[in-house]
Amino acid sequence: MVIDANGDNLPDILTGGNCYEQSMQLNRNDADFGTVLINKGKGDFIATSINGIVIKNEIRHIKPISINGKSSFVIVSNNDSLLVIQ
Repeated sequence: MVIDANGDNLPDILTGGNCYEQSMQLNRNDADFGTVLINKGKGDFIATSINGIVIKNEIRHIKPISINGKSSFVIVSNNDSLLVIQ
């Protein structure tokens, strides 16, 4: 999801992933625990964690919401509970 994580008016990227339903030969893809790619301009990005949060699930959707005027996100994982982060 494209967001402005640090308020610098450059588009940053909020990511989440993982896919556990792989064949036995390939093992599961379990490497992204929630990442924000901070845009430094001119095509340069720096990967950072989401406020120290570790999301160890198969993320399927990230949707923006507002809670008391603050940007927040609902994270929907496969076969798991919803997670809300600010």
